[in-house]
Amino acid sequence: MDAKLTGPFGQMLLTPNGLKIGRAQDNQLVLQDVKASGHHAELKPWGQGFGIVDQGSTNGTYVNEQRLLPQQVRPLVNGDVIRIGDTTFSYSYPEARPVEATVYAAPPAGGLPPTALAPQPFADQAFTPPVATPPLYAAAPPQYPQYPQYPQLPNNYAGAPLNQGRPQRSGRRLWIILGSVLLGVVVLCGLLFVVVSLSKGGASPDNTLNAFCTDLQKPDAHAAYGELDPALQSRVPEPLFTQFFTKQPINSCTHGTPVENGNKATATVILTSPTQSAPLSLPMTLIKESDGSWKISDIQMSDTPSF
Repeated sequence: MDAKLTGPFGQMLLTPNGLKIGRAQDNQLVLQDVKASGHHAELKPWGQGFGIVDQGSTNGTYVNEQRLLPQQVRPLVNGDVIRIGDTTFSYSYPEARPVEATVYAAPPAGGLPPTALAPQPFADQAFTPPVATPPLYAAAPPQYPQYPQYPQLPNNYAGAPLNQGRPQRSGRRLWIILGSVLLGVVVLCGLLFVVVSLSKGGASPDNTLNAFCTDLQKPDAHAAYGELDPALQSRVPEPLFTQFFTKQPINSCTHGTPVENGNKATATVILTSPTQSAPLSLPMTLIKESDGSWKISDIQMSDTPSF
């Protein structure tokens, strides 16, 4: 009797070519089941009958309501129920015989003969004792010199006081700090004295006249006005001074060597201006201020009243 597959379509004889089942039109058994895949399962000859293989379907293939593993053959026996989606089939092959159990070989009923289990004697051979292997470290270990042992302190030894045997240095350190501070103050005062001395030493009638001439030629009447003594500034307002030298721009300004006489000095300043046909000769008197600087205290005009 041949193997058969029974379902909604009736009975179908299974051939050695197998049977492909699915919704695709190239299957031998085309299902109109929406839960079936295009190539859902395949029945193929296996052993004395047939087996079924799930082709990796989406909803799976069931045999006796047990889902099959994809791509693994599940042998079928007579009466197995196959379900694909909502479609059920029954497999019938009465002539198929169950697979017999594997028979394993057993030892003889009486067991192995005693001679097979008895140990075989060795051939007579002269006994050769093993050669003694020398130790890995044959030489004696090196002898290290013995260092003297220091006396052990008693367990209740508390130690000597921290300051025992040390001189008291707190007072000495204080004097060192004070001395360093005083030395720094002395050095700083010396530097200030040198700076002040240099600044005062640079003040002279000649330097004041040089600055006065430079300011007039820039022209910077305001800076030139700053070279005047406060007493002269009180007699000559700055606007008047600035107006005078603005109307007469200075092309050049020179002066003779100042003649010092104590806290006073005299010199003549020569000015040239494009508004004047001849140079202006201005005799000037300078006075030494209390801070050591020199200022112009009087200017004599040859053609105009003095400031």
